[in-house]
Formats: sequence, C-alpha cells, structure tokens
Amino acid sequence: MPKRVKRIVLQFMVVAFTTAVAYGLNVVGILPIWDDLSFRGGTQNVARSVVLHRNLAIVGEVLGRPVGDQTDVVIRGYNATTGNLVWTDEFEGMDVRVAAFADEAIAVGARPMPAPMEGFQNIEMRGYDLKQGTLRWTRQTRMTGPQAVLVRNGKLILVGYDEVFAPNGVLGRIRVFDASVGIPLWDAVIEDANPIAPDTAFWDVDDSGRFIIAVGSVQHGLDRDLVLRSYRLRDGHLRWEHTESHVAPFGVRVVNDTAYVAGSENQPGNLNEPVVTYLAAFDIGDGTREWKANPSPNESAFTAIAATASTVVVAGLLGHIEAHDALTGNLLWSAKGTTEEGALESIRELLAVGASTIAVGNIDFNIRDHQAFIRVYDESGRIVAEDKRSTGQSSSYVDAATDRDFHRLVAVGSIGGITGGALVQAYDLITKHRNSDQKTEVEP
Repeated sequence: MPKRVKRIVLQFMVVAFTTAVAYGLNVVGILPIWDDLSFRGGTQNVARSVVLHRNLAIVGEVLGRPVGDQTDVVIRGYNATTGNLVWTDEFEGMDVRVAAFADEAIAVGARPMPAPMEGFQNIEMRGYDLKQGTLRWTRQTRMTGPQAVLVRNGKLILVGYDEVFAPNGVLGRIRVFDASVGIPLWDAVIEDANPIAPDTAFWDVDDSGRFIIAVGSVQHGLDRDLVLRSYRLRDGHLRWEHTESHVAPFGVRVVNDTAYVAGSENQPGNLNEPVVTYLAAFDIGDGTREWKANPSPNESAFTAIAATASTVVVAGLLGHIEAHDALTGNLLWSAKGTTEEGALESIRELLAVGASTIAVGNIDFNIRDHQAFIRVYDESGRIVAEDKRSTGQSSSYVDAATDRDFHRLVAVGSIGGITGGALVQAYDLITKHRNSDQKTEVEP
C-alpha cells in the first residue's frame, strides 16, 4: 500500500475514533467564575503567561515597581476552581513564561541585557513544587529573546532568539533541559530570523513528545523562505529539513503525524496581491508536504492556528477565522470578526476544544482603547458563546489555556493598559457531547 494511502487510512481511523470519543465534545457556553487584578505602579503591569494543571492555574506576571522603571517577574499559583491564591514567588525580570508537568511548576524569566552583554546569563529558570510553591531548583542560561517554553517527556524546551549582532540579524535557538533539575541537555540553532520583527520562529512537538518541529525563516532582501526542521527530542539529532520559497511562518501545530504551518506567502511579480495567506500540512516522518490550502480572500496572513485530527483553524490580522479539513486542506467554514464600525479585531490565541474553537483576543478601537473577548465557535463556524470585558477601562488578553479535561479556561493580560493592572480571568466551560442533551457538570 503506498505511503500516502496508508497515511490517509490510518488518519481516517484516528479521526473516526477520536471523533466518537473526544472530538464529539462541543462547548456550548462559558461562565466567568473568578478574576484577579494585580497592580504595583511603575511602567508595566501585565499577566504574560498561564498554564492549567491539576486544578491549579500557574500565572506568570510582570509587575512594575513604585519607583523607577524596573520590573519584577511574579509567579502565582491559584486554585483554578475558587481563584484562591495558593502560593507566590518573585524575582527581577522583564518577561516570563510558565509551564507545568507531573507535580512541578516551571517559570522562565528574562532579565534586561546589560551593555556589554557578552557572557551575561539573562534567563532565570525555576522549578517549584506544584501544590506548595516550594522552590526545588534554579538555573541560569542565556537567550536574548525567549519566545516560548514547553515540557514534554520530562524535558524543558526553551525556544527563542540569540546573538542579536549576528551577520544576518538574530538566530533562532532551541535549548533543552532536564525539567526535574534544570540541567542542560542540548541546544541547536534553528535558523536566521528577521532582525526587524523577530517573532517568526515557532515550534511544537508530536503528541508522543518524540520530536521537536521547528519553523524558522531565512531572509533574502525583502523576501523570506520558510525552513521546517525536525529534531529528535532525546538528543537534538536533526532528522530532516524542508524549505518553502517566499513563505514567512507565523505558527505551527503538530497533531498525530502531521505538522500544520500557517503564515504568509510573497508572490513576486503579482502587483495586485503581492502577499497572500499560507497554510500547509507536512508529514513529520520526512517533511513531505501533503497539501497546501488556497489563499484566503479575506486576509493577507494567518497569525494564529489551532488543530485537531479532523480540523485546522486559522485566524488573520483582520480578525477573520477559517476552518480547513485536516486531511485535504479544503475550506470548511469562515467567519468574520467584529462588525463594530472603525474597530479592528486581533486574535491572540486559538484553542481547539473538541469540535469547538475558542478565540481569545482583543477588539482594538484605537491605539489606546481595547476590549478583551472570549468567543466560542461551533463546528460550522457559528458563534455559540461570547464574553467581552465591560469595565469601562481598556482591556486586552495576551495568553490563555484550558485544563486537559476542558472544564476550565483561564485568560491573562492587562486592564487599563499595561501600566494599569495585570488581569487574570477564569471561566467554566459548559460542554456537551454531540447527539446528547446532557451538559457537563463542573465539580467545585
């Protein structure tokens, strides 16, 4: 049986099984249950990162000091049901990401880089007892622009940018550590990134945690080429590399044996549409491209992505959302964002919850006035639930996460602007299975 046919048959079996069991789940409502606001004054107060694990919401915040422009990283562990603060820790820093696994929470904070910065280790990593917040280990490393952290198979993966003065700008870099003690295991350069807008290298791992799928880009004048690489998580061995010309990536998601990449594509010589959206699927076994979706008529770039075994959902700069068939790339449905006059919608996160999609983002009325929102789409693109912050103050979300059983959602950001307060907002997800009138009861 040819490889492509085998893959389709296998994925059809996976889709059929998971659709009957997990992907038959629908979110039919969201219920705000608690929130928290932190403020210290200074130049910045924002909740930057969140993860839910074992009924705890671990939140990483950056809070200003009453005097001066210095900031501190603050890590908080909340009871995800009640919102009660269970533990907290803090250290000097200007940015933070959090993760959790087993009975451990992890914070990765970044300190300002001094001048000269050669040899300076600006990254502070800390491992905590999940329930008590007791500090278990600390470790320092270097990365001038950390972008994301993830824990898989007992390994802490840190991905970001380094070497700002490299000949071609900054370098995308992966650093991998033992998540239990913070000992470094291996590191690798992903690829040259854009020195002007260095948020163009993204990554994910396969479901079993065996491989890292890293997406970077190489710049050629004003054009870019996508570079997709697969590393073995165990030891950093580069398994394969694939290049796509004229493509700038903005996100990647891995489901089963497929990596889905979203971004934008330059069309040299096309003056009418010089930049169009890009969405494609790749076999993570050898990097073969399986399909490429038609460009969206509503967007020029896809900047957010979520995926299940049956559906890939993407969102663009103008607030449009599209769902594509995960096997073929065919368009299933599309939906427009806000219809409020003069407003622009930006979606920061897309979360796949069974057959539903949760969009987390902000409605931007002007440069200073924003309204954070949570919106739920069903499998046909219909909006079934929505919550907008209505406090009379500007609000925005920057990150969000659900628990593994899809009982709760926590979104984090700021209210009153970044100099206002760090915002943490928790919701109960009201779910039911298809062909069933029985809704999920969330236990307190």
